Amino acid sequence: MEDRFKGIIHENSRILVAFSGGPDSMYLLYCLKEYKKRQPFELKAAHLHHGLRETADRDMAFAKDICNRWGVPLIAERADVAAYARENKLGTEEAGRELRYDFFRRNKAPGGLIALAHHLDDQVETMLLRLIRGTGLKGMEGMKVLEGDLFRPLLSMTKKEILSALAD
Repeated sequence: MEDRFKGIIHENSRILVAFSGGPDSMYLLYCLKEYKKRQPFELKAAHLHHGLRETADRDMAFAKDICNRWGVPLIAERADVAAYARENKLGTEEAGRELRYDFFRRNKAPGGLIALAHHLDDQVETMLLRLIRGTGLKGMEGMKVLEGDLFRPLLSMTKKEILSALAD
């Protein structure tokens, strides 16, 4: 995992991990926490309570507990995704994405990176959706590991590989 961070994360790096508390973001946060032991850098996590799922309060409490136990500062906020979707005539998924990225960008350190737990399965899904929508060749490139302030170190791993690594 360490190779995924070399050349991108260094002593002056400021990384904000998008932390839902699900297995993908849990694995990413754990790997970054461990990498920080060998390569000091600023590490924080960010959790947005979407107000959509019945388990949202539990998810936020879990994120707070994990970050507290791992010594990772957590920034947590609540958003009313359903209301935002209605007000802006968006689907719930798109509204949630807009609010998440706004939240991450407002809370990342200047010059910092937002670490996202997108993996190979997400990449395939993204490319298929773009193909269905009629994208051109540029759209078929898919997500990149480093794209502006977005850092996706798990893009070459499948969900199955992430779950297997968590089980070890």
